[in-house]
Amino acid sequence: MGPPRLLTSGHVALDAFASTEPDRVWLVAYDGPAATAGRVWEVDLSGAVTTPEARFPEGRVPVAAVTGGLVRERRTEDYGVGLEVWDPRSGEVVRPIAERDAFLLDAAGARVAWLSGSDGLHVTDVASGTDVVVSRPSDSVAFSTYARFSPDGRRLAVDTVDAAAIGAAVPPLIRFATDQPFPGPVALVDVEAATAVTVPGSRTSGAEWRRNLAWSPAGDWLFLGRSIPSFGPAPGTLTALRHRPGSAASVELGAQLHDGPILTLPPPDSR
Repeated sequence: MGPPRLLTSGHVALDAFASTEPDRVWLVAYDGPAATAGRVWEVDLSGAVTTPEARFPEGRVPVAAVTGGLVRERRTEDYGVGLEVWDPRSGEVVRPIAERDAFLLDAAGARVAWLSGSDGLHVTDVASGTDVVVSRPSDSVAFSTYARFSPDGRRLAVDTVDAAAIGAAVPPLIRFATDQPFPGPVALVDVEAATAVTVPGSRTSGAEWRRNLAWSPAGDWLFLGRSIPSFGPAPGTLTALRHRPGSAASVELGAQLHDGPILTLPPPDSR
């Protein structure tokens, strides 16, 4: 991997997200502490600017790159946001996605996964405008706020919560941040079919936190981290599962101790 690289000079970038172009990244700088207006630009891994600065107005914050532009959150006084695709080169909104009450999950290529406060999980193709609502894997779970597309964009791994515990098929947006005590299994979405199945062995107890949905580069393995956190001096316990989509079982990769509650687990070798 090599040493870290400084990608900015003369700018203060407070946020960054991957470009759809290889070896490029979008950088975001805000005008003030409210972080609701500012400027965005793209650089390569040498720090050279590949797309010049563009300003975004109050409450229209870019958060992810997709084919044809950047996904912007259209922030309002409500919990949840509107979503749109904005072309920073022309300054035009090229595709509306959601008017309000939305929660962005992930974006890859031309696809955007997001949760609606009224009807659940959507996957929108921003190139064609096609939008599908994904069926839950069962009535006992509801989709929640953490998801990752596979590298080819054909699958989406998404967290779920216990629908009975929260009393709803769609978690109210205001509850998304508090759903951790009611975990369900991880769901695996077939994006083309708009259907989902649960990943065997991925359900956690209320004492465990699930972390780090990660795909192998070829998209043939999904890795899931889960941990029993420690908030004191004693170390917590972290385990990982490996699952091949379509198989009837997952492989537990073992447990290890870590020194605190904040830890990321890189995916193990998928071979």
